[in-house]
Amino acid sequence: MKIDKKSLLNSIVRLHNYVLSQNFRGYEFDDYLASPIVNFLTFNNLLLKRIAIQVGELMPINLRPILLIKKMESFKARAFFLEGSAILFNITGERQWKDFVDTHIRFLIENYNKNYKGYSWGNHFDFASRGGFFPKFLPTIVWTSKVADACYIASKYLPELKEICYDIIFNCAIFIQESLERIEDDTGVCFAYAPGLLNPIHNSNLLGASTLVKANSLFPHKIDKNLIKSSINWSVVRMNKDGSWFYGDGDKYKWIDNFHTAYIIDCLSEIWELDNTYFDFLIIEKTVSYWINNFFTKDGLIKYYHNRVYPIDIQSVAQAIETLSKLSKKFPEAVEILQTVLKFAIKNMQNQDGSFIYQIRKYFKNKIPYIHWGQSTMFAALAHSLKIFDEI
Repeated sequence: MKIDKKSLLNSIVRLHNYVLSQNFRGYEFDDYLASPIVNFLTFNNLLLKRIAIQVGELMPINLRPILLIKKMESFKARAFFLEGSAILFNITGERQWKDFVDTHIRFLIENYNKNYKGYSWGNHFDFASRGGFFPKFLPTIVWTSKVADACYIASKYLPELKEICYDIIFNCAIFIQESLERIEDDTGVCFAYAPGLLNPIHNSNLLGASTLVKANSLFPHKIDKNLIKSSINWSVVRMNKDGSWFYGDGDKYKWIDNFHTAYIIDCLSEIWELDNTYFDFLIIEKTVSYWINNFFTKDGLIKYYHNRVYPIDIQSVAQAIETLSKLSKKFPEAVEILQTVLKFAIKNMQNQDGSFIYQIRKYFKNKIPYIHWGQSTMFAALAHSLKIFDEI
């Protein structure tokens, strides 16, 4: 199977046609608490809610219709669709992609959370994890930063949207700077994952910092640069000596996985491109080296953890494609790995209807297509990789 611009564009169009047929709605791998039945049976107990979500994640049979879970919108999915559509408009010049950019921006603007300063977004369903309970629509730093990032990309390729995109980016930064609590110590500060949830997580903290750096590049003197420096330093000083990163600080967050490491690479790279005064480029080099050498097998499998292959998760695949595409100019070895990952994803994880399956496990596949965790992330990732082929 040869991967070239034509085959990539075909994969993207098939995927987008599927998403259009679903009206940008779908199930999510962690949406079991959207079920009134599951909510009743978990008795407002955090542990039971977490178990229910884990069952939903592992179940290869889609029981959601039986559990009365409806296909829902996803703010984060919309951000990924916005990002991919902007890139595709830049590559193809086709008007339809600009129209989709306009559609997604309008949807996000009309639905930001009005209960906090600035603009912010969260899930369309309740969620529970070891980090706590996240009520429906509680805004998170991750969702909000993703919207800011998508708008930043859109503003580069559609100059007529700069004003509205810049306004969104600034208001996302205001949410992070003024509405989120912080963990503070002598190494700096770590932003809360969501209001009231002070989880010491590296990728979310750096996503917030990256959003502030973007806003500061557009609106100098309106963003607290000392806060940016403190948040970046809090995470950077906790990088492991070999270039790996634990998910967060503390015993319950001590695992190293593929896509969260890739998020960190993207954040550090974006910060460095806009302002290289916050840390040494060696931090990026060590992280990239660890990621490339520990998360991809010689026969093309995309590992979930640094020390374990399965499950091969569509989020790991999508984020690998996006990050490898972004790294390709500074790290030439990324291009060969990118080709391998693209071949694997399209051959083994794309369905006939254009959608992408959730996971490949050692003995079975979970073929349920999830709207954010799979469809939107692959759409944006494939668009990024298409841009690499377009520039070759």
